Amino acid sequence: MKMRFVMPALACSAALSCAISQECLAQELYRQNPINSFGGLSAQDARNPGGLGWFSEVVDNFDAPTNWVIGSVEFWGGYVTEVPGNTEGFMIRFYENNGGSVGALVSTQDVMTFSEIEYYHFNFGPPLGDVKGYHYTVQLTTPVPLNAGSYWMSVTAILARGGGANEPQWGWVQAQSITPPSCMQRFFSPTFNPQNQDVSFVLNAFAPPCDPDVNCDGAVNGFDVEATEQAVNGDFTNFCAPSADLNGDGAENGFDIETEEQRVNGAPC
Repeated sequence: MKMRFVMPALACSAALSCAISQECLAQELYRQNPINSFGGLSAQDARNPGGLGWFSEVVDNFDAPTNWVIGSVEFWGGYVTEVPGNTEGFMIRFYENNGGSVGALVSTQDVMTFSEIEYYHFNFGPPLGDVKGYHYTVQLTTPVPLNAGSYWMSVTAILARGGGANEPQWGWVQAQSITPPSCMQRFFSPTFNPQNQDVSFVLNAFAPPCDPDVNCDGAVNGFDVEATEQAVNGDFTNFCAPSADLNGDGAENGFDIETEEQRVNGAPC
């Protein structure tokens, strides 16, 4: 499900961002800021019948100085059109680094709920009109734990192309600077090629659930601790929170039971 908030260019406030995302409570881990633009390197998976398929992907590198658990990703992109395309969602991938190149796949997931907020526009006049660039936020369906090290990540728009579809291409907006090596793209090819630029994105830490009523019975008591213990052991029958990783360390274990006990007894999140 797409949440589209079309705002005046460069007028998106911190308050609006917090209103649409709980990740305002999460720690920002990494950032590459965008230039002002309305498109960029093609990164698109056309899954429509007769479509082009996954014909383009862009990857960019980053370093995790400590162990991270990534919970949400922000990025910037656009369609070089006045009206945005009907993007269905985004495929978010993380890869190991292999000597400066893309290594083994660490995680891949399709995220079908996202925000798309205008952050820039430029009026070319006819026939292009007033084209727009967008700031996107996705909450990962499954948080991604990463050990300290070097990685690559990719964002691919799931958007029809070919096969009779009348949709534009989606492009990932360039970053303001390069963190070597540059980003890479594969386009109708399995081979990634350097692009002499980076792309814009933000990685945010996973924000663990903060409501101690984890069994959703309207009360905070020992039954919530019991439900957490059951969830940690694989039984989610009485557990309604999105994850049993209540302390946000990337694992579901006895430390999460301890965290729930503390919250039931009044400790803050």
